[in-house]
Amino acid sequence: MQNFYGIVLTLGIGLLVSTVGIAQVPHKKSTTPATRSASAPKDNADKLAQKRLLKEKALRLKKTPKDPKINREYAETIVLVTGDWQKAMPYFAKGDIEALQKAARWELGEEENLSNLLAGDLYWRVSEKRKDEFGRLLKLHAIIFYEEEVKELEGLKRAVIEKRMNEVYQLKMNNYWEDIVSTTQKINPIIGEGEIVASLDIGKGHNKYIGGILLPNGNVVLIPALSKEISVYNPVENKIEKLLSHGKKYFAFGGGVLLENGNVALFPEGSGEILIYDPEKNEIVQRLSCDKKGTFLGGVTLPNGNVVLIPSCNEEIVVYNPKENKIEKSLPHGKGRRFVFSGGVLLPNGNVGLAPNESDEILVYDTEKNEIAQRLTLQKKHKLGGFFSGGILLPNGNVFFVPFSQMKTCIYNPKENKIEKTDPIDKTQRMFLCGALLANGNVLLSTYGTHEILIYDPQKTQSCNVIQI
Repeated sequence: MQNFYGIVLTLGIGLLVSTVGIAQVPHKKSTTPATRSASAPKDNADKLAQKRLLKEKALRLKKTPKDPKINREYAETIVLVTGDWQKAMPYFAKGDIEALQKAARWELGEEENLSNLLAGDLYWRVSEKRKDEFGRLLKLHAIIFYEEEVKELEGLKRAVIEKRMNEVYQLKMNNYWEDIVSTTQKINPIIGEGEIVASLDIGKGHNKYIGGILLPNGNVVLIPALSKEISVYNPVENKIEKLLSHGKKYFAFGGGVLLENGNVALFPEGSGEILIYDPEKNEIVQRLSCDKKGTFLGGVTLPNGNVVLIPSCNEEIVVYNPKENKIEKSLPHGKGRRFVFSGGVLLPNGNVGLAPNESDEILVYDTEKNEIAQRLTLQKKHKLGGFFSGGILLPNGNVFFVPFSQMKTCIYNPKENKIEKTDPIDKTQRMFLCGALLANGNVLLSTYGTHEILIYDPQKTQSCNVIQI
C-alpha cells in the first residue's frame, strides 16, 4: 500500500524510501519558524562567526536590557543566525520599530487589535525599507500570514497580496537555499554511515517540490509546491523524464498518493483543486474543485481505494473517491482550521491516525463510521503540544510522529491510546520535515536547516546516528 508520500523530495533533499510525513509552518499567534534555515551557514567558519555575532549581541543586551535598538538588533540576529522567530519575538516586541513591535505582540498574544492580514502588512512594510538578507526573511515571514487570508480577499487588496506572494515565491535565497535546495539528492542509508549516490540539478529556487510518489516502473512523480510543473524523475538515468504544467501557482499542492489504476492524486494546499495525473499519458485526467474545503497536507489511501485527505487549514477530515471523482464524506474534527494536522497513518485496524501540527490532540479517525474513534490530548500531560510533521507506522503497530519544532520524539500506541514513550532526540535545535521506516525497523529523519540526516532507533532510548550530507 502506497501511503501518503511515496518518497520525499522536500526542499531538494530526496529520500528514495517510503514515508508518511511532511511539515507545514504555522501562522497564528504562536511559533512561526517559517524561515528557520533560510540563512543557515555554509560551513563551519561561517557558523562560528555567526555564533560569535549572536553572543556579542546577547552581551550588549545584557548590559542594557531596556534599550529598544539593542533589543531589535538582537532579535534580527537571532533570525539571521538561527531562523528562530519564536525566540526573537519578545525582543522585537521591545524594539525600536513600531511596526515590528505591534506584529510581534500579536504573535505573542499581547495585541488584540490586529489580524493575520494586518500583521503580514506590518512585516511587509518594514521589509520594503530593508534591502539586506533580513529584509528578504521578513518578506518570507510576512507571507505566512497572507496564505490563508488571501482566499477571502477580493479586488485590489487581493491583487496586491497576490503580487507580494508571487514576489516572495520567486526569490532565490542565498546561502543554504542556493547551495542545497537546487539539488535533489538520493541517500543510501546504512547504519551509522551514509553516502550521496547521485545528484541532479533541478534549477534555482526553493520549495519547488513537497514530496514524491514512487510509480510501479520505478520513476517518481514530484509533487509541486512552488514549481509550476509536475515532474517525473527517472532515478535509474538520473534525469527528469517528463514535465507538465499544472496551471496553478503559489504553494499548489500539499501531498499526493498513488491510486489503484497507476494514476497519482494531488491534494490542494493553495490550488483549490484535487488533480488526477496520468503519468503514462503525462496529462491531467480529472479535476475536482474543493476550494471551500481549505488546504490539506497529505493523504492516506484506504483498502477500498478511497483517500482520506489530512486537514491542514480547514475544519473537516475529507474522504475522496477517485473512481467517481467526488467527496465521499467529511467530518468536522473540532480543532479549528489553522495548520491543525500534518500527515496521517493507516493503522492496522483500517482507521487513520492524524499527526498533530498545531492541534494539541492526536486523533484517530474511523473511516467506516465516519467518526473520531479516539482522541489523546498532548500538551499538558506530555509537554509536547503538537508540531509534528507526519507519522510512520512501526512494525509493532505503534506510530512514530516526526518532530518538526519538537525536541522530543513521540511514539503513540493506538491500541491503548497512550504515549508509549518520548525521548529527547538531539541536543541541538534541529527540525525534521519527514521520515522513513528502514528495513531494520529504524527511522530515517530528514532535517530542516542542516546538512544532515538522522537515523533513530525506536527500540532504544536517545539512540541517534548522524549522517552528514
